[in-house]
Amino acid sequence: MTLGRSLAAVGVLTGFFVCPRAAAQDAVAAAPLDQLLERAGDYVSAFQAAFTHVVGVERYRQEVHAPGGGDMADLESEVFFVGLDDRRTWLTIRHVLSVNGRSVADSGGSVIDLLAERGGRARLRELADAGAQYNIGSLQRNFNDPMLALQFLGRESQKRFRFRHDGGETVNGIPAHRVAFDERERPTIIRDARSRRDVPASGVLIIDDDGTVLRSELGLQAPRRTQSKIRVTFEHEPRVEMMVPRLMEEEYRTAGSSRSREVITCRATYSNYRRFETGGRIIIPEAAQPNSRWP
Repeated sequence: MTLGRSLAAVGVLTGFFVCPRAAAQDAVAAAPLDQLLERAGDYVSAFQAAFTHVVGVERYRQEVHAPGGGDMADLESEVFFVGLDDRRTWLTIRHVLSVNGRSVADSGGSVIDLLAERGGRARLRELADAGAQYNIGSLQRNFNDPMLALQFLGRESQKRFRFRHDGGETVNGIPAHRVAFDERERPTIIRDARSRRDVPASGVLIIDDDGTVLRSELGLQAPRRTQSKIRVTFEHEPRVEMMVPRLMEEEYRTAGSSRSREVITCRATYSNYRRFETGGRIIIPEAAQPNSRWP
């Protein structure tokens, strides 16, 4: 995954994701961190197997606020989640169908249609890259992915991070643990596309006693002075009988002169989840592997 040409430092925003925790501190027993991470690793493995080939609808509003004027875009897309067993990760396809109410001329129909037709699978990589071109603002980005932080809990990924228990929190009546994380291995998962510098990830994962992830809060720290944070809320979806991304909130602040400062806020909601059943397992071509997006 890459950061755009104009990206500077990505840090932690103050006040964007502040949640009351006092009551939850007493509600959640301090489970040993290693046990909690083991359960979360098992959960992520099971999640990956169950969430592969799930299709949903994303309604995504992006707003740019800048001294010289703002901008806004409303995107409606199909999102398709492909599990890559060997990489213990996912490829999230954002297939944009309309922008500001106008159909995208070359959308090519639904994701399901594209995968069912001859040669459709080879377009997955193309679709993954094409979705990023509809992001607005000066900050080029392709890491606005609701599944990104969840993958850090995968068994193969945990060793890249330093985890610590950060108290408790209640989410929708469920007592949960706050687990803070900092990426320590280099090269990092996300890197600046132009400078090729590392962009370490940090944040908090809200996890219940069983290891289920209820919310992720991701911050990124790049070489200069841009601030970014992404929060994703997960809820149970009866149609696919599992927890799914329900809401993604983002905020990006680019630093600079008073004329060049910019704030980008985004809100994506997810609905209409269903499974795409095929006669056999979808084999993702090498060109579609997530690592091919990393510099």
